[in-house]
Amino acid sequence: MKTQVKTLVALSLAALFTSAQGMAKSNQTAVTCTFPTPPSVTASQGAFDEYSWQAFISVNWPASTSYRGKADCTKALGESGTPVWQTYKTSNQVFLPDAQNPGKWNAGYGAGEVAHPLTQLNKVSNDDALQSHQEAVGGWLIDQNKNPTYFQMWVNEDWYDYVLNNEYYNKDNFSNSTRISLPNNATEIKSAWRILTANDDPSRYITQQSTVAEFNDKGEVTGTFKNVTLGLVGMHLIVKAKGYPQWIWATFEHVDNVPPSQYDASSGKVVSKPAKEVNYSYFNAAATNPNQSPCKQSNPDDCISFTTPNPLTRVTPIRDEAQAANTKYQQNSSVKSTALANYQLITTQWPTMPDNPGATNGNPTPTVSANTTMESYIQSSSNCMNCHGMATLPGTAAKSDYSFLFSGAQSASTNNK
Repeated sequence: MKTQVKTLVALSLAALFTSAQGMAKSNQTAVTCTFPTPPSVTASQGAFDEYSWQAFISVNWPASTSYRGKADCTKALGESGTPVWQTYKTSNQVFLPDAQNPGKWNAGYGAGEVAHPLTQLNKVSNDDALQSHQEAVGGWLIDQNKNPTYFQMWVNEDWYDYVLNNEYYNKDNFSNSTRISLPNNATEIKSAWRILTANDDPSRYITQQSTVAEFNDKGEVTGTFKNVTLGLVGMHLIVKAKGYPQWIWATFEHVDNVPPSQYDASSGKVVSKPAKEVNYSYFNAAATNPNQSPCKQSNPDDCISFTTPNPLTRVTPIRDEAQAANTKYQQNSSVKSTALANYQLITTQWPTMPDNPGATNGNPTPTVSANTTMESYIQSSSNCMNCHGMATLPGTAAKSDYSFLFSGAQSASTNNK
């Protein structure tokens, strides 16, 4: 009898353990290769932050090898393969020299496409860094290893086909346009990259092999290039979701960029809380005046040496809702063993009044949205929607639907003058 009781107890405990495991799994949000549907406009900030994480996961799913911009849903997150978004078109594949037709979306995919050397040192200029130090946002960003941060812009098929079909890859066509109206689901990704060194662990990063330009100590291209492994340090994931004509704006960073920050009531200041075991890519505890542009706004040609690191801190602490989403997805069983677990959502900015014409840019919330790698020197005032709401087609007053990428378009007559 005692043996039977012990057996029954053991079986009961095993059943309870198995049940608990099943509940834990069922309580986790399933990750999927499918791009998510946005929340209702009446939803909470937390709902939008979860949407951003789900979108981040879907665009980082291994891509199809036969069709650009599509996930291979037969693979699991973290399996070998190029992430979906890195098979999108880059801005310099859209806006070609002499306004050439860039061709069909899937043309040449997987057939040895020629990569363009990475030279861009700011997130809005297409001048291949030659004028990067003249950007209003403050010019270049040098990491603690004295290497520059590089930027790339990417667009999905919806965005690309609209531009292709309307021939907006040709700047000569801008004068005939009253406004750009990109379709629902059009997506832009703005990415920031740093060179990984022998002291970095590439498995902690979303990476790409790339050829990058080299610069002199004034930030001028030297004409030489080198092959490097780049690690993703920042991403703006911007989607013109149905019902949100002002777009939904998510921004992510690598967790090792800068330490967490929090408001200190005793000093009335935001202070950094670095972990002793982390070598931060852009933070220097000894820096007394961080977050300073390398170039003077009064004279953008007056800059410090290009090899001098630009130390950063996080000016605005990450909100509780975003922190909760970070914890939830970083610890998800499908995410935690991948490089994505080393990224964090900084915030999701969205319009609370998307259909109210009296609400400027749909009334963006939260008011401040800043990525340390892309709004490095204007963190306290950065508002993505208000800034991009001013975007126009170059040389015209026509609104360009919150996109600055059209600044890269060239005229067909450029090389014939």
